Amino acid sequence: MERRRLLTLAIGGAASLVAAACGSAAPSSIKKLAARSTTTTAKRAQPTTTTTRPKHKASATSTSTTSSSEPPTTAAAPPTTTAPPATTTTTAAPSWPAIVPATEVAVGGTFDFTFGAGSSHSGEPGIIYQPSAGTFVALDTICTHQGGICAPAAAGILLCPRHGSKFSLADGSVILGPAIYPLSKASVSVDPSNGYVTFRGDIS
Repeated sequence: MERRRLLTLAIGGAASLVAAACGSAAPSSIKKLAARSTTTTAKRAQPTTTTTRPKHKASATSTSTTSSSEPPTTAAAPPTTTAPPATTTTTAAPSWPAIVPATEVAVGGTFDFTFGAGSSHSGEPGIIYQPSAGTFVALDTICTHQGGICAPAAAGILLCPRHGSKFSLADGSVILGPAIYPLSKASVSVDPSNGYVTFRGDIS
């Protein structure tokens, strides 16, 4: 019993010593730890500022100098040349006594026209006939019976619509009455200067 009591006292004294030792050392240790942590926190909290410096000052300067130099010159556009307008020469068709281009009257074909000034049949209807290549005949188509206007009715024939008189296209002669007299004729030929069948004069 006595031994247990002594053991208890010894343990209690030892605990008191430990507590005293810990109590006196703790504040200073805590202070040191707090100071270190504060310092470390402060160091970590400091913002890091990075200053970027231009690596090539010379190139920057030369670039600004180049940009401020004289503006680029644009190449002048080549002068435009205007071609002179094309001149078109229009030759007017020959007037009377020229009648029609010979190429427009086929062999065996006819062409109607009106006699012009210089002919005794001026103002009257006429017809040109080409019975063979290069040969042209011109007739006044007023019927010699009672003045009807004759027109082609069959190959080489002119027919009067009033009474049926028939005339030859080759020379105007009567083929069938009641007409007695042939149709009036005119002299025509091809003008070599322009190729037109041209009136040369009255025949009858």
